[in-house]
Order: sequence, then C-alpha cells, then structure tokens
Amino acid sequence: MDKNNDSEPLNPLTSSRRATSLPKKEAGTEEQGKREQWTRKLDFILSCVGYAVGLGNLWRFPYLCYINGGASFLIPYVICLVFCGIPIFYLEVALGQYVGKGVVKSWSAICPLFGGLGYAMLVITFLISVYYNVIIAWTLYYIFVTFRKTMPWGECGNEWNSNYCKKDRVMDVSLNCTAIGLPLNCSGQYISPEEEYFNGRMLKVSDGIDQPGEIRWELAVCLLVAWICVYFCVWKGVKSVGKVVYFTALFPYLVLFIFLIRGATLEGAGDGILFYLKPDFSRLKDPQVWVQAAGQIFYSLSIGMGGLLTYSSFNKFNNNCEKDSIVVSLINCMTSFFAGFTVFSMMGFMARLLKTEVGNAVKGGPGLVFMAFPEGIKQLPVPQIWAFLFFFMLFNLGLDSQFVGVETCTTVIIDWSPRMRKYKSAVSLGFCVICYLIGLAHVTQGGLYVFEMFDIQSGGISLVLIALLESIAIGWVYGTENFSKNIETMIGHRPNLYFRVCWKFLSPVIILVIFVWQCVDWSGLSLGDYKYPVWAELVGWGLCLASILFVPGYAIYRLFRDRSRPIKERFLNLLKPDEQTMRRIEQDNGLPTQTEFALI
Repeated sequence: MDKNNDSEPLNPLTSSRRATSLPKKEAGTEEQGKREQWTRKLDFILSCVGYAVGLGNLWRFPYLCYINGGASFLIPYVICLVFCGIPIFYLEVALGQYVGKGVVKSWSAICPLFGGLGYAMLVITFLISVYYNVIIAWTLYYIFVTFRKTMPWGECGNEWNSNYCKKDRVMDVSLNCTAIGLPLNCSGQYISPEEEYFNGRMLKVSDGIDQPGEIRWELAVCLLVAWICVYFCVWKGVKSVGKVVYFTALFPYLVLFIFLIRGATLEGAGDGILFYLKPDFSRLKDPQVWVQAAGQIFYSLSIGMGGLLTYSSFNKFNNNCEKDSIVVSLINCMTSFFAGFTVFSMMGFMARLLKTEVGNAVKGGPGLVFMAFPEGIKQLPVPQIWAFLFFFMLFNLGLDSQFVGVETCTTVIIDWSPRMRKYKSAVSLGFCVICYLIGLAHVTQGGLYVFEMFDIQSGGISLVLIALLESIAIGWVYGTENFSKNIETMIGHRPNLYFRVCWKFLSPVIILVIFVWQCVDWSGLSLGDYKYPVWAELVGWGLCLASILFVPGYAIYRLFRDRSRPIKERFLNLLKPDEQTMRRIEQDNGLPTQTEFALI
C-alpha cells in the first residue's frame, strides 16, 4: 500500500492523496497549493458541535417547551429531528466532503442551475456574522461588570432606573400608585432592575430605529475585543480552530452541569422541573406547535447556512460522514434537553422567590438570558463568581459558532484562487474588520432595533427557503441515486432507505410547511410593542432578498451566458453536474469514471 495514502491530506479538486497517480513534478506543484484539512477527526466533530450548539440551545428550546405544552413538545421535536434535521445535516456534510470546496463551488459543481445557493448561503452567513458577534459583545460587557463588588443590575435607585423599577416584582396591593408618579392602575407595570439595566444602562435604547443616537463606546470596545478573539482563533484556518474548540465546545457543558447541580439544590427547583416535563397533549392539535418544533431543529442544527458544508470540505475523502452527522445531531438535541433541566430548575427557584408561578417568573425575548438569569444568580452565594461563569459560558457558546461564519466566507475567497491560500490570515483579518465596521450600527442607542431587523430578516424566511431549494436540488435534480453513489465511494456503502426517502420526500415537505407557515403568520417587523416604520420594513425585506435573489439570478446568468445552443438544451445541461469537476474528483481519488449522470 502506498504510504502517502494515509499521510497526505486530500483535496479532491486540486491535489491527490495518491501520489503515484501524478508525475513527480505535477505532484510538487499541487503540494504548493494544497488545501488545508482537519488535523484530527475529533477536531471536526467538536467544531461541528460548537457550531451547532449555541445560545438557542440554552434558552430557546426550554422556552418553546414551556409555551407549547411542556413534554408534549418533545413529540413533534423528535419527529422533526428524525425526518428533517438529521437527513439534511447529513446531506450538507456529505456534499461538502465529496466536492472538497466551499459553498459556492460545491453547488456549482453538483447542480449548476442551483449554483446560486452557494452565493445565497454566503450572503446569509455574512449577515448573521455581523450581528451574531454583537451578542458576544453583550456577554463581554456583562463579564467585565461582574468584577465589581456588587452586581450593578441588582438594585433600583440608579440614574438609569425609572419609577417602575421594583426589585422583587411582587406588587404591593396597598401601594398608592399616584403617590410615586405612576398611573392609577399600575399593577403589572413594574420592571425588574435587570431589565432596566439591560435596556437603560448597557444599551440606552432610543425610542425607535429612526433615532440612532450615539455609539455606545463601551459596547463598541467589547465588539472590537470580540472580533479580535474571533480573528486569533481562526487566522490560521481550521488547524487553529480545531485546537480552540477543545475548550470552547466543552467548557459550556461543564458550566451547565455545575448550574444544574446548584439549581437542583435550590428551593422550588422541583416546581420548575415538573413544569418543564408536564405534558399537555391537547397542544399537539395546534399546527403551530409542529412548526415551532421543526423550526427549532432547523435553526439549532444550522442547516442552510453553509457552515456545515464548509467544515466538512476539510475532511478526508473517506471520512465516515454518516456517523459524524448522526453523532453531532444527537449531541446538539441532547444538549438542548439537558439545558432545559438547568434552566427550569433556576426558574423554579426564581418563581419561589418572587411568590409567583413558574410561567410568570421571566419574560421572553433578550431578557431570557440577560435579564432572567442575572436575577436568579444574584440570589446565590458569591454571585460574582456565578455571574462570571455564566456569561463566560455564553461567550464560548457564541464564539465557536462565530468561527464558522468567518471560515465559510473566507474559504470561498481562498478557493476562488489557490494562490490566495498563503494570504489566509490577511483575508480573515479583512473580513473581521468589515464586519466590525458594519456591526457598529448595532451598538448605537438605536442599535437594538437594527439588531432585531437583522436577526429576523437575515436568517428567517430566506434561510428556510434556501434549505428547501437545496433539498430539491439534491433530491429531485441531481438525484438521490447519484448522490447515494457519491457517498458510497467515500464511506463504502450507500445511505439506507431512510435517508433516501427523507431527501426526496419527507424533508422537502416539512421545510415547505415551515416556509408556508412563516409567510402566513407574517405580521410585520416589531420589537415588543414597537412597530417598525415602512422604510425599515423595506430595508428588512432587502436583507431577506439579498440572499434569495442569488438563486434565480445565477440560474439566469448561466442560462444566457452561452447562446451558441438552443435554450432548451442549455437548460437541460444546467440540470446535470459539472462534468469537468466531477471527472477531476473521480481522477484525484482513483474512482471509476462515470460516463453520465442520470436525472432522478
């Protein structure tokens, strides 16, 4: 056996793992432009876990369980995981590993008519990278203030507090509301000091998106520190990411476990756990429960963003991507379930302190992390330590997810010209600088409104539609049989009937239902009671269409680029994979040459 088969990294398109298949001179030329790979298989696994497991696992999953019937929510959740989440996750990982390129060249190679999917994913990832790091900046801000002697968010009476501020939020029925300058019926209008600290002190939120105000310099510095951290973790590519994720992916589990043990010993924790696990089977009749369960799977696994495809493109050609996909998907969902116990044990404790029901202990939205947990943490012994651990955990959850955004976008540039590989660190630096400058709009006094607009429109309806199109491209255009044969050449066996049926039928149907329901339920951009003006609504839809329009735009470009043949022939030709690229993949990996690709 050729020793180079095991020691040489593989780049399916530009280098050969089999040195004997190339002349010595050519092999040396390829070596100069060799595409990097994961140093170890575990690096890839942990990187995918860090990418998929994020802030949504910590709160969004338990919150959706609460509003959708507790344990009964797990039924549609598991169904969507089995028939949508795992199969599409596997699809993206297998595609990236087979082609060995970034999102743009992968889709252009496998299905030229849908080549715009790569550009669409690139735009989505770029927009998400811009605002996602703002959350990391918030966590850094809270980390810095935890070193104070007293928690600044724990008391009323500060300059940023209003007359509505109430420390325990328990309404005194004997209180004369008008005596302190509040409306006559002020019951239920009190605001916790944690909420006022978040909005009034850290963000200093203005009255609307049309009132940007000044840049919050403290947040601007935190955002800069966040991007510096991201850059020095990714500047050497996947080799540096693969080392960092050993900490960033595993540390949150340690902190969650500590909080679970501590939360379980608190008074009222049992009430929270019971609330979390108590089923309400009548809710299964509500279609929205199924839509939200599928949506949680979809966003939690980061399907349709291109990051999975990018990371898997650095795998060795014969890596068992099927096993990896199942393992990472299950770890992600079990993390959500585990986090639910941690969150609801704390909610039960908070509810007991506030003398209220578990369902009334916290509010939705950003306050679930930056308002609710600080309120519970301040009740613990030495709250500074607990606060630091909690927000440092959030920092790590966001950081390893952000790695993928940078790597996905920079990989496209590097793959565009192999000569750019030696400038990897400079390309990453340029990307981080651009994102930071755009991100400054999110740390103004009106930045929260900009943030919410990016959050809803950059990765909302557009992301669902992109995932629908990629499942159609593989299941119906390229063909499940062709795709199964490609996978067989990598791992030695074809995907079983379960995966093939999901790719062709079940997954597209589920994603289509999500897309239709999101369109039907659309009621305009809003943040709490604030309704965005018309111009902001249009800007939001511009963010949405910025990615979607690449799909038909690229298809039209490819259709009319070569007018030497009839349009019908051009269209049918674009439904087939790029033969030159596919032949090269086969040659570089010593695969039998496939003479034609059937449309299935």
